[in-house]
Formats: sequence, C-alpha cells, structure tokens
Amino acid sequence: MKKYEFDLILDRIPTDAEIDLLYENGFDSDGIVIGPRGSHIMVLRKGKTRDIAIGEAVRQLEACGFQAVNIRKGTIARPGRPSLSHAGNRSPQVNVVLPLTSKEALAAMAKQRGVKKSDLVRQAIDEFMEREMIHQAA
Repeated sequence: MKKYEFDLILDRIPTDAEIDLLYENGFDSDGIVIGPRGSHIMVLRKGKTRDIAIGEAVRQLEACGFQAVNIRKGTIARPGRPSLSHAGNRSPQVNVVLPLTSKEALAAMAKQRGVKKSDLVRQAIDEFMEREMIHQAA
C-alpha cells in the first residue's frame, strides 16, 4: 500500500481532552495544529488509493465528534525551515502556552539576537536537555 499525506481541516478547535481522544483514535498528536485561523490535522496514511485513505481518516475523525470542513491533498508547501528530523518527514511540533510577559521577553531576545523565536526555544531546550543528561550521569 502507498502512503498518502493530507490535512483534515477541523470544524472547531479541539480541547485538551479532545486532542487525547484524537490521539487514542489513531491521529498523531504532533500532527494536530492549532492556529489563529483554526485547526487541522496533518495525516500520513496508507491505503490502496488516496480516496480510501482519506475516507478512513474522515470516518475516524467523525467518530471523535469532529467534521472535516475541508481536505488539503498532497504535500502542502509550508513556509519554514527544512525538516529537523530527516528528509521527507515533518518535524514534530510542540505547542507551548506562555504568560504574555514571557512571550514578549522571548520575542525581544530573539529580535536582539537576530534569530527566530522557535530557534531560540529549540536552543534553550537542547541546552536544558544536555545539562539534565550530564546531571543524571554524575
């Protein structure tokens, strides 16, 4: 069977409990994208045909109480950097909720350093993980 990539545009923004439900029903939680213009799920599915793969995903989505209001087929060109994982795969995403003061401080620091906020956050996480690994090894 061939793998097909597509996005299911959701009829509403899922709650944390609904994200858990989507994950339990076979949707990758890293593929659930919530943005200012709504939410969608990035899906990679195997199927005999693209339509069969999409149909199965839509049925699973409906079983979780959602409707797909649109479907974007194929690899969608998205702005941003190349995959951080490996070629051909999307990099996993993590959404973080911050206090406004932290978000503003992050934006100011990123601007001062001439980097993107996401680059600064990745750097901070990498440094934290390295320190923790060294600490645990000691």
